[in-house]
Amino acid sequence: MWDHMELAIDHFRLLGVSTSTACDMVLQVLRQRLEQPPGEGYSSETLKARAQLLRASADLLSDQTRRNSYEAELLAMGGEGASCVAALEIPSSLEAGGLILLLEASLAQEALDGALKALQPPQAPALGSGREADLTLLAATAARAAAGDLWHQRRYEQAAIVLQQAVSLLQKYPRQGERREQLQADLAQLLPYRVLDLLSRDLSVVDARQRGLELLDGLIAARGGLEGSAEGCPGAMTASAFQDFLKQIRSYMTVGEQIERFEDWARKGSPTADFLGAHALTSAGFSRHQPALIFQALERLTAMPTAGLEPELSCLQLLLGRTDLAQKTLDRCDSAQLAGWLVEPSGDRLADLCCCCRKWLSDQVLPGYRDVLVDADLDGYFADPAVQTFIQAEDRGQAPRQATVASHGQHLAAPVGSDTPPAGHAAAAAADAPGLDSAPVDLRAMAAATGLTVVVAVSLVAGRSWLLQRQPSSVATPAAGERPGADNPAGQSRPGQGLAKPAELDGTAALAATQIPPTDGVAGGQAAFAALQRADRLDERAAEQLVKAWLAAKAALLRGDGPLQPGLDAVATRELVAGVRRQVRDNRERQLILEVSTELRNVEIIDSSEESVTARINLSYRDRLLDRDGVEQQVTDLRDMTRDYVFTRPNGSWLLTDFYGV
Repeated sequence: MWDHMELAIDHFRLLGVSTSTACDMVLQVLRQRLEQPPGEGYSSETLKARAQLLRASADLLSDQTRRNSYEAELLAMGGEGASCVAALEIPSSLEAGGLILLLEASLAQEALDGALKALQPPQAPALGSGREADLTLLAATAARAAAGDLWHQRRYEQAAIVLQQAVSLLQKYPRQGERREQLQADLAQLLPYRVLDLLSRDLSVVDARQRGLELLDGLIAARGGLEGSAEGCPGAMTASAFQDFLKQIRSYMTVGEQIERFEDWARKGSPTADFLGAHALTSAGFSRHQPALIFQALERLTAMPTAGLEPELSCLQLLLGRTDLAQKTLDRCDSAQLAGWLVEPSGDRLADLCCCCRKWLSDQVLPGYRDVLVDADLDGYFADPAVQTFIQAEDRGQAPRQATVASHGQHLAAPVGSDTPPAGHAAAAAADAPGLDSAPVDLRAMAAATGLTVVVAVSLVAGRSWLLQRQPSSVATPAAGERPGADNPAGQSRPGQGLAKPAELDGTAALAATQIPPTDGVAGGQAAFAALQRADRLDERAAEQLVKAWLAAKAALLRGDGPLQPGLDAVATRELVAGVRRQVRDNRERQLILEVSTELRNVEIIDSSEESVTARINLSYRDRLLDRDGVEQQVTDLRDMTRDYVFTRPNGSWLLTDFYGV
């Protein structure tokens, strides 16, 4: 064992007095400290060591001459820079007493670190000795205190790491079984908060989010499913508290993550998971214009006892273009059942059906997902050629019935062999699909010509009928070159209108309106960057520049520096941008700032076509979470990460569409 050790504390803090405390008051404080020893059961030798150190500090601070000299040393040390830290050198025989004083001075983490170090070879105490008992007791007590400090700072995962470290240590000391159980109980209480902590992090921090999902799965399993009880469950949440927790945690999960889990829990017999899974499928299908997912949601709800589900079923049938069946289903509802769905029936069955569907989507389906930020815009949904193609194919009995959602919910695609294209390729799908007499009709031009406002526009095979709500229209005939469906008839913008077509994003417009100075690894100016995005193919250098632009603009927003050019809208899809802006809002509400730094290394194109490129990039990632005073709350440091970045260009300009860990 070493002869001396250092305590990261000065005499004032060790004794518990300030620099303004008079010398005669120092001795009074000493008496109070000696009369109040810790009550955890330390040996008499350790308590004597504690008292000896307190007396030594009191002797110095009660002697005005020695005190003046010591204060001058502290002032000189502070003037030399932040790297100088006051510390006391004490005999190693007094280490346990010194570590107790660190704990009493609210330096729990420092006390824990010292105890853990003292318990490791070569200075580890003899088994069964009083020193071993004191140090293990001190480690357990300091771990609980340090975890409590981290809990109050909302650093829940870091608190759990501290507790797990102490639990692992105490496994070797059977006499500390009671303390170990206490620490494990603390860990159980932390579990829901850890899930929230991990899942609220950026989507790019894949490892942390995956850990959060694993913990959530374990929590649900311990409860016996979504309908389980608190008995035997970590944290012992009541049914009401668990429902609140689930509602809160879902807002930090992507729609893909939720679909994956609800499907798993539903297979294990959970009707709640089946119901919520149908909602998640509907949200994904509507927001990404993939009716195949809505078809899956309808199958799920149809397989459940349908009493009371008629409004939901009618809405799903409407979204699949089955308007007659949807109206018949809604007609089976009595007035009491419809009371929560319609403010006041209009007498127009189709209008009432659309009203029900919008309300259901807005209130129950679209909220609650990290990556779904669209309005219940039926016009935009039904005007999408991909949706029309699906409905036409279903009328012929040829519509594909399956689609998949990536775990992070940012890229939806049909499985291999399916005829349903991703929503981003809707125009290509419409051009290749066997239509009626010609390509889909210009709905806006038709609405203007007939004096009708489009509520639902679905191309049906039988009779080429269009479902329109007859209302006075303010639609103007579109000017030459105007894209149908870009804005509403009155010229008012509709935030989140359906799935944003890449041409509607701010990409090329932002490039044309702003100068792009070289920033954070983004080389070249406006013309160079615009030319890069319009290239026929992306090579490694171009992909690297796009990713650097994305990471630099994202880091600037998270840091609170404001927009950086090229902005997020210029390099990524609306869904990815919305996710970053939501995180910025969340951090602002919590009065936190996230500083992110990344370094890109190897870049390799692993998949390339005229419309899609996937680049595999090795990088390092580091972030620092700071409170409003600039105090560091949490650090994530990942030195070796590999991510695949997916780029598409449905509007002729390459945009980042998705990214995921490898």
